Amino acid sequence: MGLLNLRLVLISFLAFFVGIISPLLAGEKAPPATVLTVNSSHISEDAAKTEIPTIRSSDEREAGEFVFSDLNLKVKPLCLTPQKRSILDAIRNQGALRFEALTNLLVEDQRGERKEGGIAHEELLESTRQFAALTNLVGEAPKEERKDIIALPDMHSMLDRLANVKNPKDLPSLKKMYEEALELTFASKTKYNSDASNLAEVCSSNRLNCFSGTVLNQVVTRKALGAKEFERQRPVVVYEEGHVLPGFMVQTADGWKFVGMESTVKGKAVKGPWSVGELDRPMKIYDASDWILFQIFKSCLEDPRGLANEMMSRTTRKYGISPTAQKLAEEIDRRTTYGKHSSDGDPLGFGIPPEQPGDRDRDEKDEISPQPKQESKKAYGDGYQGYGYPYIQQGYYGSGNPYYYPVYPGQGYPGQGQNPGQYSERPYPH
Repeated sequence: MGLLNLRLVLISFLAFFVGIISPLLAGEKAPPATVLTVNSSHISEDAAKTEIPTIRSSDEREAGEFVFSDLNLKVKPLCLTPQKRSILDAIRNQGALRFEALTNLLVEDQRGERKEGGIAHEELLESTRQFAALTNLVGEAPKEERKDIIALPDMHSMLDRLANVKNPKDLPSLKKMYEEALELTFASKTKYNSDASNLAEVCSSNRLNCFSGTVLNQVVTRKALGAKEFERQRPVVVYEEGHVLPGFMVQTADGWKFVGMESTVKGKAVKGPWSVGELDRPMKIYDASDWILFQIFKSCLEDPRGLANEMMSRTTRKYGISPTAQKLAEEIDRRTTYGKHSSDGDPLGFGIPPEQPGDRDRDEKDEISPQPKQESKKAYGDGYQGYGYPYIQQGYYGSGNPYYYPVYPGQGYPGQGQNPGQYSERPYPH
């Protein structure tokens, strides 16, 4: 009996050595995973617990700063700069693309595409010069530079500093860290401003909207991680109705899931996760490596909407995304009447962004629980109306008659400096 017990003890020790001690001696170490738990009524229990991939430390990352793309870019040749022509030639010849060069070119395009009355600043200057030359008009052209816009070298330096973060655990942590660095740079809180739609505005005035916040995220993430680690994180850019946000895909036993990061909210601002194979909400999802090429070449594309559809199809096949999401988005696009907020300038998106003029404080959250969705938007109606739109709150006067008012993020509720009466006749902003 004693011999049998001795054998059992030896077997247990060998199992412990093989399973625990031996891997440690061999240097094997599995990276820890951050577990995100989202509490939402319409997300299944399996989907509500998703492991967010960790970011490998710089000494563990795979070397290599070249990437490849087979995106079918059809462009207007006369529109191309020498840099863009070399990139296009490399894609067509199945050659390597320098990852850092793509990142820097996106920054430079953002610096050059400041909007002046709805027209890109450089386009306005050039068209004015051509008109003056053709008609022999004498007069001054618009000023070459706006003094309040950051110079390109300073813009690159600022973005490099934001990307110089110490050991971010995962992509949401990286977002939180570079946003804190941005506020330290300006010694002030970053504001949401619906007109701040360009990365140059972010670096000049510490203001952003969903698009410029997404560009900021992509540029800083690319700079911080490098080519191989960036691709390993499976980054995507997602368009919702009148809105865009960065995110990433996570592979689970149940299939691929999408996790978003809300750039208009301070902090990690994790949104989701959603099982993309069962996605039943309007979304357009694009691989981030395709998205940056679209942004770089968008002013030269022969058929922007055709390329957008091809990009969406590529991402759909890659991750098994439900076609319902695209169909719902296209239905919204068809029935929307676009005015001054026409989405023609960004064929990747759909819907109308909300009008919220002026600077607004951003909420700070690490997790954003998805809200229930209304089937149809109404001028007045109690509850959540969709992302980017206000909650329509209902109250009652002393007489018992109801009043309705929209509450935007950061505005607060009646009793917190708000006068509900001023909103009683305000139309729903669609």
